[in-house]
Amino acid sequence: MSEQTFRDAVEELLLERGWSQRELAAAVGVDPAHISRLLKRGSRLRATPQLMARIACAFGVEPEYFAEYREW
Repeated sequence: MSEQTFRDAVEELLLERGWSQRELAAAVGVDPAHISRLLKRGSRLRATPQLMARIACAFGVEPEYFAEYREW
């Protein structure tokens, strides 16, 4: 489990897997602009628990990997 913010954890997973934000968006079925807004520093937009779960599945981790998911 990560203690990083959702943004930091997703960015780290993207780097580890060599994925772009566009590839992640395609894997979870959302617009690439939505992923971009979620990961933008200073953005108040938050991922829903459902989207966090889809992102976790795409990365092959449990949703609880994301600290914010565990807070829901």
